[in-house]
This record gives sequence, structure tokens and C-alpha cells, in this order.
Amino acid sequence: DVYKRQGLYYKVMLANNLSQLGIDAGQLDDGFDTFSGNVWWTTNDFGRVAPFGDYEKHEKIATMVGVGFTRSNETRQSQAGTEDPENSQIRLSDGTVIFRRGALAEGVQIDAAKYEMTAITGSAKYNGFSIDGEYYFRWVSKLEADGELPVDDLFDHGFKLQTSAMVVDKTLQWYGFGSKIFGEYGDPWELGSGLNWFVFKNRIFRFNLEYLYVENSPVGYLSYPTQVGANGTVFMLNAEYRF
Repeated sequence: DVYKRQGLYYKVMLANNLSQLGIDAGQLDDGFDTFSGNVWWTTNDFGRVAPFGDYEKHEKIATMVGVGFTRSNETRQSQAGTEDPENSQIRLSDGTVIFRRGALAEGVQIDAAKYEMTAITGSAKYNGFSIDGEYYFRWVSKLEADGELPVDDLFDHGFKLQTSAMVVDKTLQWYGFGSKIFGEYGDPWELGSGLNWFVFKNRIFRFNLEYLYVENSPVGYLSYPTQVGANGTVFMLNAEYRF
């Protein structure tokens, strides 16, 4: 549940797996060892769960700062399929799923691992402009495998940054973004920009045109515009309805 005290919010979750999509009951064990928590502080009507950008054009600078932490004991059996939408598979920074045989050593299968991630976020909105940033740190430890591994644990960190501006009030929004991972198995990155056209001058329906350049994409599945390891340019045109 989410609670508020003078602009301070927090949210906690206790579960039995990182991913809820593509997982059936037979894949889960009986341990509630997945925990996630987040606390954030806002000013000047930033919004509890504020949408991207400053569509509302705040007359005073509205800000948000927050920190989150997630940990979970994961097993090979409890993973979502690699093509399931929004799957939460644990991957190396080159996109390889760690539970795939041979991921870290030839012929060796990892059966279990401990996942931990901390993220620090910040955002500001003013007069139609916005900037959002996040820096995160990820640890994968307690690796259990059927053979010898070259490492005892994994550590990656990275960031994302995005900005936007309302070019035409309530109608046209420009945005740009970038992200990079500093990983033990590669340093993928991406840059992009796009336009949102709010056809009826509200957030209910919009057309979105986006340009994306990606270098060694570390993720990919059916609902994502790139495949694992992809390099190059992607153009997308979407019609999006919010409900």
C-alpha cells in the first residue's frame, strides 16, 4: 500500500518472484523471499505517481527525490520465458540470461542466485519543461551451479537521463533520453528522441513518433523494439490510449 505524510511517500512489496508475467504456480517455491521497497519525497504538487513530462506546466518548480531497493532469491525454474512481455529475467550486461547453460562458463548451468538492486532517482518540472534521472547499482551473488564458475558474484551499475518540453501547450511534447550500463560483460548504451501529439488536448489519447539508437542492446523480447545484442537505429510510430 502507499501512504503520504507531507509529501513523503513509501511503498513496499513482499512476493515470491521477480516476475509475475509468464510464471505459473508450478514454477514457484513456497518462500516469500522477494522484497521491494521505495521511498520518495515531492514538492509543489509534483504528484504521487506523476506521469512523464510537465504537461500541466507547473508555475513553481516541482521536484522529486527517491531511493528504492529490491532483493530476491531466484532459481532457474522460476524464470519467465525470454519472449514474455515485461519479463524480469536476470541478464549479464551483454544480454545473456544467467540461467542459460554456458552463460558464465562452458557447459556449466547456474541453478540459483541472489539478486539485489538499489536505485536513486530525481526529477524536476517547471513551466512545461522536465528532467528526470536515475542511477542504479545491481549485485548478483550466491551463485549455485553444477560446475566451477570463473566468478563468485556480479556487479553492474548505470544510469538513465531524460528531458522534455511542451512545444505547444496541451498538444505537442518533445522529449529526449539516454542511458548507459557499466557492466562486467559489456557497456551497452542508447540515445533517443521523440514527439507526443495529444490529439484531444488531454492525456487520454496520443500519437507517438520516436527515434532510437542502441549499441549492444542488453534486453529484447516480443513487446520491445530491439533484440538482444542489437546495434543501430529504430523508428517507431505508435497510437496510444490511456485507461
